[in-house]
Amino acid sequence: MENKKIYKLLTVDQRRRLVALALAATPIVGLAGCEYASKYEGRMDTINYIDGVENVLSRGVKQKFSIERYDFDLIVTFSCKNDDWFLDENKDLQIEINTEGLPSDTIVYIDNIHLDSYAYSNKKDYEDLLQDTVDDHVHSSRLVGFYIDDDSYYSGGFKIEMFPNNLTSYHGNRIAIAIDLLVKGPKDDDFTNYTVSTDVAISETPKEEREKQKTYDK
Repeated sequence: MENKKIYKLLTVDQRRRLVALALAATPIVGLAGCEYASKYEGRMDTINYIDGVENVLSRGVKQKFSIERYDFDLIVTFSCKNDDWFLDENKDLQIEINTEGLPSDTIVYIDNIHLDSYAYSNKKDYEDLLQDTVDDHVHSSRLVGFYIDDDSYYSGGFKIEMFPNNLTSYHGNRIAIAIDLLVKGPKDDDFTNYTVSTDVAISETPKEEREKQKTYDK
């Protein structure tokens, strides 16, 4: 229990370094365990590499969430700026957020976006291994937040760091985000906080594709 308390007191950068050191020290033989189906299998949208199909990663996945109290939908689109998604390389994730069917008398801002990147694994010990944590919010006291409506989008780029390449038992990354909204309707005196949480899996591009690319580049 004491170790957990210490871990919580570490900064984000210190936690990243601690995880990286622990992973780098993990022997490859330690990966030889019983395989199991990920508990997230079939429970979330997945961006899969498809051989022979171009722009699958850049097209990404679009999700819709009903904000029933205010009678509009929130649209969240995940896509990858990379042509491939390799776990042992840095990757660029793009997130776009806007509304659909927003009443003209309702105002919406994004107060904060919190993103966690986890291992998406077929090894139970690594299933929820936190890789990276990022927050995005307006850095100006003059602005309430990121304004969005049906035609105004939040568009943010997130750098997903690499995993040590001595670990090969991952399917890919699980990206979990929490979007904190500030919403004000015609009957509200002030803004109301509303949080939308979701996740998406991004499967790793097969390693043989990297070998093909090396051959083509020669």
